[in-house]
Amino acid sequence: MVELSHFAVSMSFAVAMTAASAAAQLAVHLDPSHPIVFETEALRVLNVTIAADQTSLEHVHANDLATICISGCEVRARLPGAGWGGWLSRQPGQVLLTEYAGRSSAHTEQAGKRTYRVISVENLRQRDWSRDLPVSSPVTRPRASSRAFHVSEVRLSAGATDALHTHLHPVVAVLVAGEIVDRERGQNTVKDLRRTGDWTVLSAADPHQLMNRSNAAAYVVEVEVR
Repeated sequence: MVELSHFAVSMSFAVAMTAASAAAQLAVHLDPSHPIVFETEALRVLNVTIAADQTSLEHVHANDLATICISGCEVRARLPGAGWGGWLSRQPGQVLLTEYAGRSSAHTEQAGKRTYRVISVENLRQRDWSRDLPVSSPVTRPRASSRAFHVSEVRLSAGATDALHTHLHPVVAVLVAGEIVDRERGQNTVKDLRRTGDWTVLSAADPHQLMNRSNAAAYVVEVEVR
């Protein structure tokens, strides 16, 4: 399930107020709770972890963002000079798409009663996002699109294999449940995703297929970076 920018909508009234101060604040990937784990010219992957009841540093988002819930996804935010907003709760696999390019916004985040763990994907484009339609396969279900992302889910029963297919743009695939093997033919590589929250980046234009080699169903969220 994908939630489209509800968090951003709830804060939109304050964007103009925070944009001026954002330039002097900490970029999100410099916040220790939002470390970079992968980066190219097109995208950035952040492995976000905030301990229960703890807060992040105040940081600025300047790029469109896709946030995939892994666990403990109860969080609230505080804009500069304001009080805490309401709690936002999501289930594992839910994705939040937020548009920050062109209207950067700063906030501090606080985790709920469990450690907050998400994988965040930044599209580093500030404009001219692709309008290509997403590539799908027989087991891929499109969930949502924004100007910067296409989000799909892939569910494979025990022992099932997805059809070989090619994406037009790089994809960040995040394991939500089960175990998956990704075979990327162009790079002649095999990547194992065994634990919830494991992820991999699928190269554009290189055919790949997902294989479930376990005895249980598997669930993957794919975020295509346009």
